[in-house]
Amino acid sequence: MQDFRINIMAGLLFSCSLSLFGQGEISDWVLEKEEDEIKISYRKVELPGKPEVREMKAEFLVKAAIPDILEHFRSPAKLIKWQTSTEECTIKELEPEQWRTYLRFDLPWPFRSKDLVTHNSLRKGAGTATITARSTPNALPQKNKTDRILSLECQWSFRSAGEEGTKVIYTSISYDEPEFPRFIADPVVQRRILKNFGLLRENAEKEAVEE
Repeated sequence: MQDFRINIMAGLLFSCSLSLFGQGEISDWVLEKEEDEIKISYRKVELPGKPEVREMKAEFLVKAAIPDILEHFRSPAKLIKWQTSTEECTIKELEPEQWRTYLRFDLPWPFRSKDLVTHNSLRKGAGTATITARSTPNALPQKNKTDRILSLECQWSFRSAGEEGTKVIYTSISYDEPEFPRFIADPVVQRRILKNFGLLRENAEKEAVEE
């Protein structure tokens, strides 16, 4: 059976809802890993004109209000604190509720160093917020000895959970060619998700208590 493509970057940053991709054949979510109250699931996705891939989802609760969590995506100093592999981070405001993020990652062996440029949009509702990010690889010059992520579309969904805080749902999909088979990439991706998202939760909750 053909190995489903998944990019290592899917475990480092943003996620994406299938509303961005149109119609296609989609399987049910399958829970792959649950640790430290963070759930990681996958489902198969086949869209017209695209190779078969897997979409990834992570779900967790943060004991902080939505505005407090959003600060950790808009501030380079705060973003780099929970993106543990990040060596460089810049954010450029484009319009109200739109910004461009550049991240350069120093990944563990056997993966090669990568960078990512995304255009990000924020939508707010009553007790909800959504960050949608799409890779824009030509927006900035590529640096030497760094592979650029070409295809990443993603979404963070935040929904108020009352006294429990905020429910966070992360999904991610990429059409970049995989560097390694799934049995090698998946454990690395999952460890990074658990570590990074755990730090995001910890940092947001700590600041919420201090306010």
